[in-house]
Amino acid sequence: MKKKIFAVALAAAMTVTSAMSAFALEKELDCPSFWSKHTEGLEVTAEGVEVTFKSVTSADATFNWDTPNVVVYAGTEAKVNGAGYDEYAVIRSDNYAWGPDGAHGAEGLTEITNADGTKGLFVNSLNENWAPAGYAMESEGVPADDAAWAEWLTANKAGVDCKVKATLSGKNVIVELTNNGLTSKTTVPVDKAAEGTKIYISISGELCTLSDIALAAGGDDQKPATGDDQKPAGDNNTPAAGGNNTPAAGGNAGTGAGAGTNAPAGNGNAGGATTGDVAPYAVAVLAVAAAAVVVVLQKKKVTE
Repeated sequence: MKKKIFAVALAAAMTVTSAMSAFALEKELDCPSFWSKHTEGLEVTAEGVEVTFKSVTSADATFNWDTPNVVVYAGTEAKVNGAGYDEYAVIRSDNYAWGPDGAHGAEGLTEITNADGTKGLFVNSLNENWAPAGYAMESEGVPADDAAWAEWLTANKAGVDCKVKATLSGKNVIVELTNNGLTSKTTVPVDKAAEGTKIYISISGELCTLSDIALAAGGDDQKPATGDDQKPAGDNNTPAAGGNNTPAAGGNAGTGAGAGTNAPAGNGNAGGATTGDVAPYAVAVLAVAAAAVVVVLQKKKVTE
């Protein structure tokens, strides 16, 4: 009888532990280059999802985009370039974002050549097609000039606190990304997501290391951004054709499964899927299971 009780207890503990592992968010993410690593996808719902983390940019970095970024996508797998992958936006923490693949149907967009040689269209937060394609960005705390941007990048090299909040609002995803006092709020249309897919965000970066990555409370009731408040300051924050990490004519942006944005298929995406803030529930279930086992064992001891 004792062996049977132990076996039941062990099975319950393993089941709950497995559930917790499946929903564990990576604590650290080393991003030596653009699109080199991503967290597993976090499902975006009306309740919202929020992630906090620390970021340290490489001392050798020279560009504002050598900092964290967020990918918004749909798929049947919670993974960048995974099954059913359909990318909707890449949002950088230096107040810039783009929507690949012609914003899924917008007209009059710029054609680019992807890294794999295929052709594609894109919109970005600095061109005239951004709003007509259904995107919007509002920002606050934007550095006023090149000197201020240099200070912002220096702070990133020393280490900064960052936060991402994403909420599904109707047919849009609202992403609020904060890095060292600079906060952008981006509206991303996801109305063209295929049936049977879910909307996810994954966190990544370029020439930076992310640590202490943790889920926080659900997102607030966020409303879509109403305009484009970007104020790019100087050359150090201005995307240019063919520039590093910038989708432009002849640049490296790409879309679709196995391509991503400047991403070859099959590169390392860190493991550990998570969908929403379910870890606390798993802990609660484990506690209840453990308590039940203790009660059973105590009862068995009394009756013996």
